[in-house]
Amino acid sequence: MFFLKSNDNPQCKYWMVDFKWYIWLWLMPLLNICLAVAILYQITTPQMSNLIVTTTIASLFSPKGLDDPSDINQIRQQVKSNKPLVIVPGINLNISGKEIENLSPRQTRLLIAGKLTANLYKQGSEGIANMADNIEMQKKIIEGFKFFNFFTEKSHKILFQILLWSGIFSILLFSAYIWITFKLGKFLTPGVTLIETALLPWILAYLYIPLAGNPIPLGGDNPIITGISNSLSQILPPIAQIIEFTYRVVLIAGGIATALSLFGIILWKIMQKRTRG
Repeated sequence: MFFLKSNDNPQCKYWMVDFKWYIWLWLMPLLNICLAVAILYQITTPQMSNLIVTTTIASLFSPKGLDDPSDINQIRQQVKSNKPLVIVPGINLNISGKEIENLSPRQTRLLIAGKLTANLYKQGSEGIANMADNIEMQKKIIEGFKFFNFFTEKSHKILFQILLWSGIFSILLFSAYIWITFKLGKFLTPGVTLIETALLPWILAYLYIPLAGNPIPLGGDNPIITGISNSLSQILPPIAQIIEFTYRVVLIAGGIATALSLFGIILWKIMQKRTRG
């Protein structure tokens, strides 16, 4: 885009100029799609999915926050008396007193949520529903937890296929874009294109990270809304870090490619002058 000399250069044909623009118009959205899918692919790994799902569910059932100690003693007493915990109607969670004996309120809530969602990653919301005995309750659980089906192994595999094919097409378009670029622009095009793609998203993600953990005021005193607000303040920081890291890697790669290209061009110019001299 930046290095194709205009129509006054006899070596540069009109169709090449137009064709390069068409490639660029396809390449930039495809690169952004590829990076967005790469971010989602990282978010749906077993570790990240478990973190997001357990934190979200624990927050939804903790309107006063994960660190609130008010009902922890009651939970410990219930567990010590060998009574199952019921945080979702129809599902009895069997937890031993030793498992939560020395845990903080946050750790206790996350452990309970982890017990509830232990089969979610492999089986989706049906993995939670199968813990209930009542068929009608199972249907309600499948419906109620269907949002979390995104954070499953199935989604992770689908995203890998999308990432693979979008990556292949991006490389093909990238190669065509470099090939049709005029003269020394061929060397600068890869780095500059990567910088164009990653710079603004990286800046926004970098600036957002310090703010990601702040409570999000959604309004109202509804416990569910409060739980959603709490969960967002817990899961957005690691997601923001993944986004920032992904675009930072692309930005660094673009910067290195551009610096090496400039160095090569300068060196080539110097050698050319010496040859002519």
